[in-house]
Amino acid sequence: MDKELFEQLKQSMQQHNEIAASTRKPSRVFDFGSVKEIRAHTGLSQQKFADVLLVSVGTLRNWEQGLRSPTGPAKALLRAIEHDPKNVLNALIRAKSASAVRAPARHRLRIDDRTARKSAAASSRAKVGLPTISGSRKISGRRAGAGKRT
Repeated sequence: MDKELFEQLKQSMQQHNEIAASTRKPSRVFDFGSVKEIRAHTGLSQQKFADVLLVSVGTLRNWEQGLRSPTGPAKALLRAIEHDPKNVLNALIRAKSASAVRAPARHRLRIDDRTARKSAAASSRAKVGLPTISGSRKISGRRAGAGKRT
């Protein structure tokens, strides 16, 4: 390692220790309003605000109570909402509704057909007097031919 670079790194670590010990003020502070204030300014409930941000309500509550802090993209998004709530929220809502595309019709039909077939099979079993069988339920008793061979 270059000696000059090492000295800069050493000086940076000393400054870090002084800032951590509160004997020196940081040169830059990246701060924004509290998450609760930002949400209150938008007029949205916790549930709706969490939905827009694509985070869980629990995560939002942790941010608002100061138990956790947003990082990375969430922090940048909150900063953008703080500075221009109307346009940012409108953009997020438009993007969310555009991405909420349902499965193609051919997939829905397959699922509906399977459900209808299972339902028809169950009703025909009931008409004949046979027990209905679900996929996760085991049938008690022995299998056919599972007895002792003589």
